[in-house]
Amino acid sequence: MSFVTSCPKRIEKVNLEYKILYMKKNKLSWLNQWDILNNKISKKLANNLCNNERSANIVAYGINVLINDIEKGFILVMTFTTMGLISMFVKSFIIIAMLRMWMGGSHRKTMLTCILQSYAEFMSVYLISRIIDYTIQIQIVVTLIICLIDLLYCPIILSKRGKYKKRKLYLFKCIALINILILSTICFYVGNNLKILILSCEIIQIIDVILAKITKLKGERL
Repeated sequence: MSFVTSCPKRIEKVNLEYKILYMKKNKLSWLNQWDILNNKISKKLANNLCNNERSANIVAYGINVLINDIEKGFILVMTFTTMGLISMFVKSFIIIAMLRMWMGGSHRKTMLTCILQSYAEFMSVYLISRIIDYTIQIQIVVTLIICLIDLLYCPIILSKRGKYKKRKLYLFKCIALINILILSTICFYVGNNLKILILSCEIIQIIDVILAKITKLKGERL
């Protein structure tokens, strides 16, 4: 679920054709026409805007991410508006974005599975918020766990985005920790419903990072 991303500096490590190659091997090709169309639009726009191949690749990557995020965001907004949960969705999106932007998380290979994952995560936030009650003890435990997860495993960087310098990785960790502390501080000044929503989002982010780390380790062993 990636609404906020940045173009990699080492674009030579980015293979913009990985989605198309994956889709050609996938038997459910009709489900992948959406992704193929977005890739073609991105490359066409980039080629018209840039004079050389490397610049075109960078721009195409950014355009593709932007198109995917706009489409996914529109579908999710319409879905949760229909369900009467748009307020919960907007608040959850802001909270998760504060964490996921710097900590990273799991990703899917196609647009459809990405939307399904995002929907499942936001619905999980809603269900958890309906189940748990806010206590200062739970707040402390969740905050300590997410801080530990951030220090040990984050940020989760996709291999297709290339490698970042250690200084930048440490910066991501620090910003994530600051945002965690900001959210924890907010809990002392807001109503009980928002406190529970913040806790629920942090729990989902913890699970998402763990799943992303497991997936990444399996990929590195292949």
